[in-house]
Amino acid sequence: MKLRLINDEHEKRMASVEAQKDDIAIARSVLEESLTYQFQKLVLGLCSYEALHGKSISNFCLNPLKSYFSWEDEPFSIEAMRQRIALGTISKDWEIITISQLGNVEIRLFHKYVNLWNDIEINEQLALLGSSLRFYFAGSDFLSIIHIKSLVGYPNNSPSLDGRFILGEIGTVSATYFGPLFYFTKELAISPYFSEAEPGFTMGDTTVIRNVLLKEGSKDHVLAHELAHALAYGFKDGLPFGVTNWQGWIERDICRFLIDTHTFHELQEAIGTYQKIADRAVDFTLQHIKDERNIFNNYEFLSFQEIFEDLIKKEKILRKENDKYYSPIYRGGSKWAIY
Repeated sequence: MKLRLINDEHEKRMASVEAQKDDIAIARSVLEESLTYQFQKLVLGLCSYEALHGKSISNFCLNPLKSYFSWEDEPFSIEAMRQRIALGTISKDWEIITISQLGNVEIRLFHKYVNLWNDIEINEQLALLGSSLRFYFAGSDFLSIIHIKSLVGYPNNSPSLDGRFILGEIGTVSATYFGPLFYFTKELAISPYFSEAEPGFTMGDTTVIRNVLLKEGSKDHVLAHELAHALAYGFKDGLPFGVTNWQGWIERDICRFLIDTHTFHELQEAIGTYQKIADRAVDFTLQHIKDERNIFNNYEFLSFQEIFEDLIKKEKILRKENDKYYSPIYRGGSKWAIY
């Protein structure tokens, strides 16, 4: 049985924006608000189930839910949040959801519903609209495989699902040569299955960093450490993500950053900080491998300067006075096309 979380108010707003398509900034805002609502409602359902079974819910999971409730009548506190969830669970203000039901959850995007495990399509719509919101789900591959098996009548004898997921705002860069990078600067919905002592980790070629858990001065170290794992995973296969996807993702990141006007130096600092750390991981790795395994010997990635100049030629970046630049692609008033 499919489980849909959107309410009538958000459904009406999305349907209205779908019919217009005349302002990408409005579409971006409506999709962000709708996804935040849906994922926070999902977290509430999971938290209710965990609480009913005597499990402790971390403050990091509860804090982002502040925006789901109105706090006009009382000051916000974690204890007040726990009481709200307890009362909401008893009065059935939302559906109680178990981890085994995550495969049944469907998320409302523009013009369609997608399974929760279809994080690629969720993030693609966000990226196409110039959003900094991203969704990471550790169990997406597992659930997609289970779905494929079910289509051919294959029994599910797999181990339990990894229920960790985050919806949040990411930094200026969404990828390195090695794979996707989810550097969450603000968490809007986080499942109750995360460890509080997990500031960063990798799964395959994907790197996840949680800024809320980073200790002062540890950002570069944690990022470099996790990127080295992602590099090791992808390097043996010739960095397929870097060869096929990296440049397109970085171009989107640049245009996303240039929704607001910036100098080239500001842009270079925002994007280049991540790239310098990634390059450190590359340099370290190259010291410990044989030349014939070195993808950098036979494939040349474009430099940041070359990508920037190419975007100017394609008029995806426009120059203003005083050596300042902006991208018109994701700015308010621009049309959008998702069907």
